[in-house]
Amino acid sequence: MATSNAGSSFRRKRALVIGNNNYSRPDSKLRHCINDANDLSKLLEKISFKVTTHHDLTNEQMVKAIRDFGNTIVDGDLVMFYFSGHGYQVKDKNYLMPVDDAKIETDEDVEDYAFE
Repeated sequence: MATSNAGSSFRRKRALVIGNNNYSRPDSKLRHCINDANDLSKLLEKISFKVTTHHDLTNEQMVKAIRDFGNTIVDGDLVMFYFSGHGYQVKDKNYLMPVDDAKIETDEDVEDYAFE
């Protein structure tokens, strides 16, 4: 999602930060992803980024958050995307896992319910 400019001036600095801790499967729960997301958001705000931060998103919510954020980007923006949570790899493709991971039982489910 990042765009680069030869110069050091950008129109706007934008960041989307997602931290997922509370996965639906008990053995998938994480402890520090939300803290990591919040800490990074604070740092980015200190260097003049407009930060959108989300926690514990389902697949539907992740798709909407990423789509909505993408719709705000204009040419010349400096953009950062950060995800802290589980990831998965299927057929050499990487996926970000939403918190509603109980829907995922097979590799095919990953392609349907995780975010590539």
